[in-house]
Amino acid sequence: MTRSCRTTQLLAGLALVVLAAASARADLSASYDGSLTIAGTGVTVAVALDQANVSVTGTLAIDSGARDAAGVYYVTGRVRGGKVILNGANAGGTRFRWRARRSRCR
Repeated sequence: MTRSCRTTQLLAGLALVVLAAASARADLSASYDGSLTIAGTGVTVAVALDQANVSVTGTLAIDSGARDAAGVYYVTGRVRGGKVILNGANAGGTRFRWRARRSRCR
């Protein structure tokens, strides 16, 4: 598996963590931390987000064995209805882009 695939999987896993934690609140302002195991590799994640109206800003810190994905990401984004979009990058130039949509239980 290439590094970009691992990075994509890591960020997808992180997105699930943030989405699961955020779905219990109407506002995304909070800090989140945890760990993920992706392809047998343990990853530690810490997220701090601040929402003001529809704008979201914050940082994502990823500690992993994958050099491409590790680092602090400065993110900005928007919330519109049940949709959240976050964009950012770390000092190494790895970009972060995450889109999520709230699903309704049936």
